[in-house]
Amino acid sequence: MEGSIFIVQPDNSLVKVNRTPYNSEALLQGLLSDYPDLLAGDQMNTTNPRRWLLVSPELSLTAEADGTGGWWIDHLFLDQDAIPTIVEVKRSSDSRIRREVVGQMVDYAAHLEVYWPAERIRASFEERCRAQGNDPNLEVGELVQEQETDVEAFWARVGENLSIGKMRLLFVADEMPTHLLRVVEFLNKYMSPVEVLAVEIKQFEGSDLKTLVPRVLGQTVQTQQKSTATTSSTSSKRHQNAETFFAELAEARPPDEVSAVARFYEWAKEHGIECRWGTSQVGSMSPIVTHKGAKHYFGWVWTNGKIYVDFRDMRPNPPFSDLALRQELLTRLEAINGTPLPPNAVDRQPSITISAIATEDGLAQFLDMFAWYVDTIRSS
Repeated sequence: MEGSIFIVQPDNSLVKVNRTPYNSEALLQGLLSDYPDLLAGDQMNTTNPRRWLLVSPELSLTAEADGTGGWWIDHLFLDQDAIPTIVEVKRSSDSRIRREVVGQMVDYAAHLEVYWPAERIRASFEERCRAQGNDPNLEVGELVQEQETDVEAFWARVGENLSIGKMRLLFVADEMPTHLLRVVEFLNKYMSPVEVLAVEIKQFEGSDLKTLVPRVLGQTVQTQQKSTATTSSTSSKRHQNAETFFAELAEARPPDEVSAVARFYEWAKEHGIECRWGTSQVGSMSPIVTHKGAKHYFGWVWTNGKIYVDFRDMRPNPPFSDLALRQELLTRLEAINGTPLPPNAVDRQPSITISAIATEDGLAQFLDMFAWYVDTIRSS
């Protein structure tokens, strides 16, 4: 067998463990599901090591809108900056690691946002948590490691990263062929903001011991510096206010959209609606209705041009625990948007664009809808 590792035991004896191949690709896949740290996030970014949240193993990525075609992603992870990370596992003995795997990964990246938006990724993650008896919000909190984790803001950042193509593609194998490393380095250099890396996880066994040694490959000095700078800037927490939010909105969106959001903000203040400002790198405003000591969260207006309506937060709390009321709210949103939203949106976090309310008619519809939402809460 190629290569050896020597382990010093507590009694000072020396144990030699030899390089051994994995019996199957499924074994390596299972190890990643159980031990995500094998992806060696500390090697990807030494100043801000990547931590991992498993969304799901064996994720079906449908290629066509009618559900036909598609592939299976070996694993989908998120890191603490809500960056989707696609993992494809191959043994070095698998001939597909030569060329086919590169085409697969590009297909995954191209179709992820289309067929797996943030809402669907979140649903899959929460389904995995339920199956394992875990608290999904607690898992997100352990990933982010902030004193007060804003779970909704985290999932909104997942959507933001998808919308700008910010994701990570990881080729994982027991040994990386030289030609694949060259492709990885090329893609990592020119596919910004997509980060493309290879992770080699060698296995050593002997004397009832098993040792796994991960190594990140494919980073040039320039791409490593770029990755460190990007993740350092996106992980720092901001404390926003109305002034910083509207300044950022004015830089990112056209004047008619800024005006529409400003008029909504003034309307909210006049009607006693509190607005909370986000702490992530993308500016956000959340209108909150307080009634009988309870806070009702409508959703978020983001400077990326989207308005998310949080049916998930409404669902457990009266009066919008009533499905018929959530359905009525969805119908009013669809009238503003001009196109139908998914039927299951009444249990999720659908969005409309700020541009949909940037006309006089659109803004009037939006304010009427929001007034109905507030009155429904206050009359309950």
